[in-house]
Formats: sequence, C-alpha cells, structure tokens
Amino acid sequence: MSQITVPGDELEEASQALARMLTFVESGRDSDRFGGDITEMFGPGRVADAARGFDRRWDDGRFQLTRQTKDIRDSIDQILEGFARVDQDSASALDAQ
Repeated sequence: MSQITVPGDELEEASQALARMLTFVESGRDSDRFGGDITEMFGPGRVADAARGFDRRWDDGRFQLTRQTKDIRDSIDQILEGFARVDQDSASALDAQ
C-alpha cells in the first residue's frame, strides 16, 4: 500500500510566516518602519532622501504585494482544509466498514 505524506506542518508554518510578513508590510509609514523620523535617523541629505524615495516606491508596490500574499495564504488554508476533509472522509469510510 502506498503512503501519502501531507506536509501539513510545513504548510501551516508557511501560512504563519506569511501572516507575520503581512503584519510588517501593512505597518504604518516610514516613522513606524524606521523607528523614527527619517531625517532624525539619517540626518539631512542624500541618504535621508533615498530612504524617503524608497518609502514612496514601497507604497506603490505594497498594495499588490499584500493582495498577492493574502491570495497565497488563502490558497494554503484551502489546501490544509482539503487535506483535513479528505482525512476525515477516509477515516469515516474505514469506520463504516
């Protein structure tokens, strides 16, 4: 008889990791991510300007990244639910015999 191994633990870990990433991505503006005002952190000048530029560009991709990450997490959750349902159905079928 063949053995089927379902990577449930790994899928659950991936789902939790995506949730943690979403929390970070959905966190506030630069002051939250950098732990303070960019100019205070880097001083005036090119580095602070580059950090602000990065923050603006990051906002442009944040929505898409968030949406796609949520889609992946939803898919993982559906897979886990499907595996659990198959496992329960299989156990019920064996119990009925």
